[in-house]
Amino acid sequence: MTTLQSSFDKLRRAKVHRDALRADVEAFRAREPHDWVMRQSDHLFDPTLSIVRVVIQVKEEMPDYWGLIFGDILTNLRAALDHAVYSHAVARVALTPRQERQLHYPIITDPTKWPSAQTALSSLIDPAVLTVIDQCQPFRHSAQDGGPDWHPLTILNRLVNLDKHRAVRLVLYTNESFSVTSSELPIESVDTAPVEMTNGAVAATIVLRLPPKTPRPAGRLDDAWTEAPLDIVNAYVENIEVPVVNDTRPLLFAADELVRAVDLALNTLKAAGC
Repeated sequence: MTTLQSSFDKLRRAKVHRDALRADVEAFRAREPHDWVMRQSDHLFDPTLSIVRVVIQVKEEMPDYWGLIFGDILTNLRAALDHAVYSHAVARVALTPRQERQLHYPIITDPTKWPSAQTALSSLIDPAVLTVIDQCQPFRHSAQDGGPDWHPLTILNRLVNLDKHRAVRLVLYTNESFSVTSSELPIESVDTAPVEMTNGAVAATIVLRLPPKTPRPAGRLDDAWTEAPLDIVNAYVENIEVPVVNDTRPLLFAADELVRAVDLALNTLKAAGC
């Protein structure tokens, strides 16, 4: 057994949870858990305009246990990294009880904190292995790629710490793909922005230009429309809230990204002789 065997076992377990989550999310989507209801009303100030609001109707709530599954992914990924460092160290030196308690894979966003972590590991970790740990640190993540806060290992570490105290928060949001594909009336404007998929939430507001009123033989005026036929395309995405940066990541994308990051870290350690 290599010193990384338990780490790869943990990684495989994380992948099992990731795949189970993906299958459950896809099954949830296939059940079409939401309807998009169009509600038309008069414009408050301009009688030549009509307002159509696209309202979300929730038929099935997002399962609560998705957060638990994601927590299992996080736990196994973090353990995979820690097992790698611990197994490598105990194969080289006899650890004191304190060293055993404190030893973990460092994930550092502040470059000024790396030297002390490096010093603490230098007597326990082979120099080549310590070098690749250094190279994988979030503080080396370029600003062009989002900087240290958006490094996958940073996100992993923060979500793990959050999951110790409460379940990670998952939310459904409409995304930016909303569009009106056809309309029998001219469109003046479409106002849409990502919104949480709660029952009764307004996903979009569409302003339509009404046709002129048409005189009838009896001299009465009659509106030339009863409703405004519209065809729309809309979608939603399951998101996970990321702490500190106060932003979100698509749930399945985040699961894949974190698994890939740990997979890469373990294989880099293996190539260095860990």
